[in-house]
Amino acid sequence: MMAVVGTTTTMMFLITQSIRSTAFQSARQLHPQRQVGMWRSASTSGATAGRTCFRHNAGDLSSWRISSASSGDDTSAAVPTTVDLSDYSNKNNLDDQVFSAISADGGLKVTVCTTRNLVNEFMIQHTMNAVPGDALGRATITALLASNGMQAEQMFQLTLKGDGPLRGCCAVVNGKGGCKGYVGTPALGDVFTLPQAIGQGTVQVVKNHPDWPNPYNGITAIRHGDIDRDVGIYLAESEQRSCALAAGGAWKG
Repeated sequence: MMAVVGTTTTMMFLITQSIRSTAFQSARQLHPQRQVGMWRSASTSGATAGRTCFRHNAGDLSSWRISSASSGDDTSAAVPTTVDLSDYSNKNNLDDQVFSAISADGGLKVTVCTTRNLVNEFMIQHTMNAVPGDALGRATITALLASNGMQAEQMFQLTLKGDGPLRGCCAVVNGKGGCKGYVGTPALGDVFTLPQAIGQGTVQVVKNHPDWPNPYNGITAIRHGDIDRDVGIYLAESEQRSCALAAGGAWKG
């Protein structure tokens, strides 16, 4: 099972890779991927179902611990591990980042991201209003979350092709954290809600890699028009990936 959440204000300080903003007209140097490894208790074995616990003291980054204990043992024979995560602190979301964490038994993965700088650059480069910016921001966030963990050379393209006045939305990301995208009508006014702007149509995903003979293509119908739930439905129906996915943004000025 996978749980993924994208937001402009929330981050998680575990396995991490950093991204920098890119648009079709601009590119910046990407941060090298940085990761914190997965920790396993010595009491956990592949043949025994385990229980995973996260512990954190508020305001103390170094207090993140993950421990696993065998479900067949009533005693909590957990071996906590402490890791210094101060390098990944991101006060006030000044940097765009993607974080992933996986449970010790491999049964649950959580991915979160913040993309404030990226969306701001999109809006400046394409002279976008709030509704088109919200659409492209959500599309980019969901593309980053859904494709997290893919190879550096791999490409993930998410397209929402609807009959609404937005005239479609497309986001493209790669394994290095590079992002680009566009909407059909960047100057669309605020008289439309996001579902009205997108309209009815299809969610289309293309995955490709230089070594693949053919790209992977998937398609489902737009059900809600808020992008994140539609991408979640796509993952469930087309790729059979169980997940909870959400993306959102806050606008000022």
